Amino acid sequence: MKSAHITNRVVRVAADGVSAVHGHCPDGLDESAIDALIADVDQELTAATAVAESRTRHAFTDPQHAHRTRRRTSRAALRVLPFRLDTAESGEAA
Repeated sequence: MKSAHITNRVVRVAADGVSAVHGHCPDGLDESAIDALIADVDQELTAATAVAESRTRHAFTDPQHAHRTRRRTSRAALRVLPFRLDTAESGEAA
């Protein structure tokens, strides 16, 4: 079984033309441009997280929203029933 062994000559040939000071950037962006992009993404994620957290807190603490949600779910449950339950016709008294 052969083990992977890279000779010094192979490394020199592979690294020929790559500046050690600037690094290798195949897409052409330098370090400051990449840092600016990362900062923009971090700001967008922070803003999106803050909006999502405020929406979540508001949705569960708003009494009007909770009342509407309960009313809509009860209406949906009544629509699912195949027939209307009338206690007067069945002869049962409450």
